[in-house]
Amino acid sequence: MAALVPFAERRIIDMKKRDINLEILRIVCMIVIVSNHALNCVSFLQNSVKPEWIHMYRAAGGFMVDAFILINGYFMCDKKFEIRKLVLLWTQIWFITTGVYLFLQFTGKGTMHVSEVLNCIFPISRKVYWFITIYFLLYICSPYINIVIKKITEKQYKILMGILTVVITVVPCIWNKDSFGTAGGYGITLFVYLYLLAGYIKKYDKHISLLISIVVFICSTLILYGSIIYYMYTVPDNINMQFRYYRNDGIFVVIQSVAIFSFFKELHMKNVKPWIHKFVTEVAGVTFGIYLIHCHPWLLSYIWGVMFPITSNSSFRRVVFGTIIVFVVAGIIDLIRKQFFETVKGIDRKDKIVNCFDKINKAVNESADYD
Repeated sequence: MAALVPFAERRIIDMKKRDINLEILRIVCMIVIVSNHALNCVSFLQNSVKPEWIHMYRAAGGFMVDAFILINGYFMCDKKFEIRKLVLLWTQIWFITTGVYLFLQFTGKGTMHVSEVLNCIFPISRKVYWFITIYFLLYICSPYINIVIKKITEKQYKILMGILTVVITVVPCIWNKDSFGTAGGYGITLFVYLYLLAGYIKKYDKHISLLISIVVFICSTLILYGSIIYYMYTVPDNINMQFRYYRNDGIFVVIQSVAIFSFFKELHMKNVKPWIHKFVTEVAGVTFGIYLIHCHPWLLSYIWGVMFPITSNSSFRRVVFGTIIVFVVAGIIDLIRKQFFETVKGIDRKDKIVNCFDKINKAVNESADYD
């Protein structure tokens, strides 16, 4: 039955061996992602909330995507490759994209364009979700990235990370250009960098105190906020300049993500009641599904334009309320999907499929020189 559980949920494999601190961070990241997508869709909120406060909230949430990659890199950097996880990941994405398409057809909001049908069948290669496409590629490359993590010395690792930090996160911010093909943080370059960064933290057991993590996070957030406000008043018509530092591959956003990741990693929550532990891990297990559901390009505008319509008179509280409802409803939908998958019997008994997966795993892991 374990094979039926999608990869995003199987990251929580053994509740007894894994603390819930990083799972709480996973939940926090997804809540911030949902609310930020709401703000991206309702820029006309400026009539009811000062734009500075909207930008301040968005600046404080700049860490979300980067922190997600750090979490996954931290747990994947010393694991063996499993082709079944890729298959299950694709299955979950296909299931949700098809479900969204059928929902929109049923409500009369969808169309029968060939491109939309192809998006349902090939959601990853057609980049229905930019994040998932890059993440899928990252997982394919992970066994070979792990070779670097495993073989490299600490001195070499520090030099490598120093070079990559300057090239990937500092230079693009200085010139406000995609100088080295980093795609503004929306490409594989940043994901590999964050994966290596997480690998460094885990391999050499690096620790940052809670106090320092908080101070660093606040300082980087204030710098981001200050830069946005400065450019808002000096170049009010140039959005690109206003958000030149607010980018996934920006140095201050990366610092935010490392600070918030370190903070939760060092929490070491003890004596957590079993029901709380189970609840947190269950919610964390559906965050991936929440992302797939609420962030579907066909559904995103429908959520904030039809289900939770926002007008120029809407308050910020409406966005908060909408975020909570979307998070809860999407989470329940994904829980139902999990139960549906778990009712499917016999996949683990398909010896030919299992043997095929085992052969692929063996070939990849041997080529990656896993012991």
